Amino acid sequence: MKSLTCALTLSAVLVSGMLSGPVLAQSDEPPAELVAAAEKEGRLVYYSSEVDAINEAVVKAFEAKYKIDVEWLRLASGPLASRFAEEKNSGGTPADILRTADGSVFVENPEWFLELSPDLVPMLADYPASAYLENKRSVLTQYSTYVFTYNTNLVDEAELPKKWPDILNERWKGRVVLSDPRTSISWLAWIDAMVKAHGMQFAEAVRKQDWDIVSSAAPGAQQVAAGAYDGSTPAFTGHATPVVQQGAPLKFITPTDPSILKRDHIGIVKDAKHPNAARLFLHYRLSREALELSCKLNEVGAPLADIPGCIEVPENPTTVKDVWTPEEARPLMEALGLSQG
Repeated sequence: MKSLTCALTLSAVLVSGMLSGPVLAQSDEPPAELVAAAEKEGRLVYYSSEVDAINEAVVKAFEAKYKIDVEWLRLASGPLASRFAEEKNSGGTPADILRTADGSVFVENPEWFLELSPDLVPMLADYPASAYLENKRSVLTQYSTYVFTYNTNLVDEAELPKKWPDILNERWKGRVVLSDPRTSISWLAWIDAMVKAHGMQFAEAVRKQDWDIVSSAAPGAQQVAAGAYDGSTPAFTGHATPVVQQGAPLKFITPTDPSILKRDHIGIVKDAKHPNAARLFLHYRLSREALELSCKLNEVGAPLADIPGCIEVPENPTTVKDVWTPEEARPLMEALGLSQG
């Protein structure tokens, strides 16, 4: 397993031969023909906005099952989508699989991805139609609830925001770090959900709280753990989990009003260098084994029922918007006092 921490060389993508392997319905075990074809390719490049703990665990488990070396790159959704698009527009990307919280790339550039089906990825035979984006270029890997992360040494339980408007109290002025909605569709969608529930005045009130901005919730959790801030939001549980496991005084709470869910998407690059390895990896990533692994590490929900460790869907949840245009984001950014660059 290798983490791609530096720029990858761009190259033209040449794929020869037909995709191998028949359909295997209603089973987590992939067809032997697909496994053989994937192992013959022997390599996979995986781009993901998922937290490092999940990427490492899923990749390690996949490599232990199959003779395939996985290189992976983790970036926040915005930078990851930008990098992927730049590579595609420059003649090719090394990525075989793209997994991101931002569904826009799959909708705006469907020609970059394969249309998903059980013929392509056998595990999809078990998946409901609601798990796909409408054009079937991506499928849901999980849903996440938004949380408020806090330092247990600095915050009393009685002070915690039980509902999202509570974070606008004077108590939190200047004491919270805000995940930058310009870097990830997840954070932009959170603001949008708040505005839809409470009006544009919610975003304007956030601006008046004088919160510092952090590129992502992961460094936000680290700064809260260090005591630089009392809390960090918006975030997902997985951003705090690695720091908590190191003994940091961190916890999180899931406020309501509204209860919000975020979908995450995964798709296969159309001109992937390792097409069968990509099919096999996606089959595994959608399997009950991988879903259980990610749920236990990250407290997320799964598109399949009865997966141990997965959270239940909150009652009457709000599912945030997956696909955005700059024009749609502009009024939210203006209310927050942020430039779109």
